[in-house]
Amino acid sequence: MELTKPAITIVSVEQSALNLWHEFLAGYFDGAAHLIRGNSVVFPDAQLLFQQAKQPTKPLSIHLVGVTQPRVIRRMLPNGRRTGQVDMIWNFWLRASGVNTGTGGPDVQIKKLEDALFMLLSDKLLTAPLARRGIHHVAPRLGAVSASAEYAMRTLTVSAVLRFPLEMAPMISGATADTSVQIGTPTLV
Repeated sequence: MELTKPAITIVSVEQSALNLWHEFLAGYFDGAAHLIRGNSVVFPDAQLLFQQAKQPTKPLSIHLVGVTQPRVIRRMLPNGRRTGQVDMIWNFWLRASGVNTGTGGPDVQIKKLEDALFMLLSDKLLTAPLARRGIHHVAPRLGAVSASAEYAMRTLTVSAVLRFPLEMAPMISGATADTSVQIGTPTLV
């Protein structure tokens, strides 16, 4: 799967990362079968939500929230090119609603969603399109489990390194390629 959204730049680190996550996840969590390493795997149909989004309207949802306030760090590559790097952490809140029937309720659905997302993000070959656009070293970790009578919820914490060229850094007021820059909170476009 190739991504069409623009790669990460210094001008839009968080915004472009969220756009890439959206395109990547939407390509899998559509309720269809996808060929994964020679096997047909059916991914659940899940609504994708980002940052301070509204409540989910589908029975299954993945809500991505950035946990760290990113700070751009300048890196020099062996070829002399300057790149920016941001170490990022996101929480993926997985939610399934409905009534627990024991065989197909939210507890079962949330586990299927978690397994599919963990499998997808753990595979370097499958996350290679993200790396080509600037999201490197994707590393998921299983998190907390919670449930109520109406829904089941799990978290998956994902760390990654965002990398991008610094040629555009002077466009940010007061920034040069030799400074660190605080990045604000974006919205999904």
